[in-house]
Amino acid sequence: MKTQNANLKSLDKCENHGDFTLIELLVVVAIIAILASMLMPALNKAREKAQQVNCISNLKQISNVLMFYLQDYDECFPPHSASGHGNWYNIFDNHYSISRNTYHCPSHVDFAWTAGGMSYGYNYNGLSCKGSAWPTGKVLLAQLRQPAQVIVFADAGVDYVIAPHGYAGTNHRVSTRHNEGSNVLFADGHVAWFKFNEIDKSDWWNY
Repeated sequence: MKTQNANLKSLDKCENHGDFTLIELLVVVAIIAILASMLMPALNKAREKAQQVNCISNLKQISNVLMFYLQDYDECFPPHSASGHGNWYNIFDNHYSISRNTYHCPSHVDFAWTAGGMSYGYNYNGLSCKGSAWPTGKVLLAQLRQPAQVIVFADAGVDYVIAPHGYAGTNHRVSTRHNEGSNVLFADGHVAWFKFNEIDKSDWWNY
């Protein structure tokens, strides 16, 4: 009997030894919270990087359509708007096979399927003649001395056209949604990321 009682006490001790106290549980929760707070910035940065790559892919698709357009229209860049022609995204929709999702940058949180909700703006001051001026005042690819240094499209804020800061209203400014910078498509077809101040002060807006 004594041996049996001793064995039961020993078993109780083993079972009690595996229990967590409230203090131990709180320590574990605190450690998990600290680790999560340390990992969250890295996870957010990785997610933003993935969205930036997706955005670059969108601009590359737009670049391909732009090249088709230039071939079909004697190397003339699209108009901003003109009677009978419409805006650039309408031209691409009507004449070329391009998904509407291509116009949506995944980092553009206030995106909407409207003209003011396009994720990418067109350099209409540098390359497009507005209104009835098109096509008489058209800009040709051959006129560009350095196509690799002329902006065609870039991440836009709340409009489908863009311009350097100070040249147009704030609605037409380049967006800085990708780590305080923007993805930019140049006239030679390549896409690159730049800090906003590099784009804003550059001479890439005119041919």
